[in-house]
Amino acid sequence: LEQATQKATGENHTVSSSQIEIDLGLTAKISETYIKDFSKRLNYYRLISCSENKETLDDIKKEIEDYYGLMPKSTILLIAQRKIQQLASQFSIKSIRSDKKSLQMTITDHSLMLTLLKKLHQMKLNIRLLDTKIKILDIDQYENCVTELLCNVLEKAC
Repeated sequence: LEQATQKATGENHTVSSSQIEIDLGLTAKISETYIKDFSKRLNYYRLISCSENKETLDDIKKEIEDYYGLMPKSTILLIAQRKIQQLASQFSIKSIRSDKKSLQMTITDHSLMLTLLKKLHQMKLNIRLLDTKIKILDIDQYENCVTELLCNVLEKAC
């Protein structure tokens, strides 16, 4: 109801971090070979998806690694994507999509877009602005660390 009222009056609303769609073309999951017990795996998915800050995510990561050993890349990516969602919500980013050459963020609040654009410009990234979308071009050089690039950009802009 609050969001509908804000929309009707022309006010911008923040996006809940759990509502932010992220598609980086990467496999982000807790593998069955890493945590074999289905109910424990499901519980960790719930804990990760409900976490609201970096500290909670760090605690979850530490707990999992203490019990199951070093995380595989897919689980590290799952936690990184949640961290990106948390950071992205501060800029009213609705979605983040990536292909091999570009990264696109859709933003619902234009006033927050300027802050993010300034930071991207300072980082000397090749960017394009398309209405409510910011597109970062030439990300193929970051192929193995797109999540790190996103975290870095969003953390520095905060």
